[in-house]
Amino acid sequence: MNPAREDLTPREMADALFSEMGLRGKALELAWLAFNEHPDGTVAIALAAFEGTNPAGLFTFKREQGEHAVSAGSGQRRTGWTFQRGSHSGTYVRDPKGIDVLPSGYGTVG
Repeated sequence: MNPAREDLTPREMADALFSEMGLRGKALELAWLAFNEHPDGTVAIALAAFEGTNPAGLFTFKREQGEHAVSAGSGQRRTGWTFQRGSHSGTYVRDPKGIDVLPSGYGTVG
């Protein structure tokens, strides 16, 4: 099944995306639970997960952060990070409801 087809139902799209990611066992079960709660949001984060090098991992992270439940019309996309300001500077901290975008290369190990 081709996930790029436009005539797929959300369930067919999710099935194709989950299969392409190789989700199995508990990860697949949790993906379907998320889909049953918020079908459109789950498909959206599944599609977005393919922008990374590990789609299954990125999808799981986004699902755990609750991004599948964020309304597309809210105008704010959760990133899982918040910038906390200090007296002279600041730092990014993990925050499930955070909407701040990390700078390129921030937090990478190298």
